[in-house]
Amino acid sequence: MSNLLALAFQKIIMKPKKQEIALPTNKEKKEQKPKKSSVHSGALNKYTIVKKKMIARGGTFKIKSTPSMSILNVGNREMRFGGTKGQNKYIYLCRLVKTDARKFIKKHKIVPPKKWYYPTVNYISPNIASFQGKNMLYTDLNKCYANVALQMGIISQSTYDRLDKIPPKDKVMRQVAIGSLATVYHIEKYVDGKLVYKKPEKNSELRYVHFMILDFVDSIMNDLIKILGDDFAMWQTDCVYYNPTRREEVYAYLSDRGFTAKDKDVLFLDYDDKKRIIYWKLTDNPNKIKYAHKRSNWRLREGSIRKV
Repeated sequence: MSNLLALAFQKIIMKPKKQEIALPTNKEKKEQKPKKSSVHSGALNKYTIVKKKMIARGGTFKIKSTPSMSILNVGNREMRFGGTKGQNKYIYLCRLVKTDARKFIKKHKIVPPKKWYYPTVNYISPNIASFQGKNMLYTDLNKCYANVALQMGIISQSTYDRLDKIPPKDKVMRQVAIGSLATVYHIEKYVDGKLVYKKPEKNSELRYVHFMILDFVDSIMNDLIKILGDDFAMWQTDCVYYNPTRREEVYAYLSDRGFTAKDKDVLFLDYDDKKRIIYWKLTDNPNKIKYAHKRSNWRLREGSIRKV
């Protein structure tokens, strides 16, 4: 009996241990994963040329495009077309803005109504002709949409700070980042040079958050219309045009709402009633004529969340 026990004990001791498999660390995982290269490959006209060549060669690739930018994916390579090489480095801000907006949607349980429309971002006074041949003041709200997004809690302070650091020469990328909330992407997939998938993709919740930003700006402009009365001429996006004698009132209101602004003198040239177009020029650049189409006088269309 003792021999049997000794034999059993010897088998237990000599039993080979299971080999422990070491799991890869996060650093090792990152090194094993093929790196995705992203490069700015040129303007949109070059994108059209590259796309045609890849189709002709029977390539397999995916395209994600908007009116201002196209992204072409081939394996782990990502080619971006649109803007300039310098501006392209700010594209990551679109991702930050969307990430913040999704947190805002979740926190406030944002659910878009079944029927809604974007508010107008341009409005011309019905008495615009009375400004013909007169000087107007053009006041531009600084970083308007980014400021509104911060005030509403849609983006974080850190995201706003990054947007704020964009230099004046690339300021359009700040608008691109906020505008990315409303972007409709056109997705195309090609296999062996043949189109196998084509469909627009959009996020209704993010688009509605973008509406909320525009609606906020719209409310500011409506307040200015009430303050200025007949001295209000028009607004375009985030710029208001009005009688220069009312500047102090306008700036006092904007300051109360948390905005800073800058302005320039404008000479109102002409209003073509038949074509419904107005023309003006900046007094510091008289050779550059600007114009805008006269819009109808409705503020927000039927079905929107707020009417004036």
